[in-house]
Amino acid sequence: MVSSNKGKKATISSLSIAGVRAIPDLMDLSTVSNKALARLYDRARCGLYHEGRIRPGAGLGHPPDGRAMAYLRASDQFVLSPEGLPPKLKGHLTDLKQQLLDPENVPLRRRFEARFDSGFTREARATPWWRRLVRWVCNRSTGRLTRRSSGRHPQGRSQRF
Repeated sequence: MVSSNKGKKATISSLSIAGVRAIPDLMDLSTVSNKALARLYDRARCGLYHEGRIRPGAGLGHPPDGRAMAYLRASDQFVLSPEGLPPKLKGHLTDLKQQLLDPENVPLRRRFEARFDSGFTREARATPWWRRLVRWVCNRSTGRLTRRSSGRHPQGRSQRF
């Protein structure tokens, strides 16, 4: 279970249901119940991550309506397009990134930071999320990333993040 910012408990599957509903035109949601979307989480996500394959009730194919995903109510099956789903998800994340980088969008950024920082110690929360991300990327690639001083460093040398 994951703790939400409002102190309520939210299940991982309820968060995934909200995620599917948040991406426009991912699938026709008029035919899908929340209960069915919870099964999608179990069949597709849990199957792939825990077993290395999609569980029965979800499969790869071409949804009849041409979208990235479809739910076939008659057979209680989900169809996931291997060609359509990755670009749709990437587009959604690109849009989110642009919204987070918008200087006017302070409330969204604060909600994102609160969710991103959830579960970290107080010291970790004191460091902005973007600085931790830069450190992580830096450590994974070259191991060092510097920036020019803005007058704060007494010798005017490059500083490590």
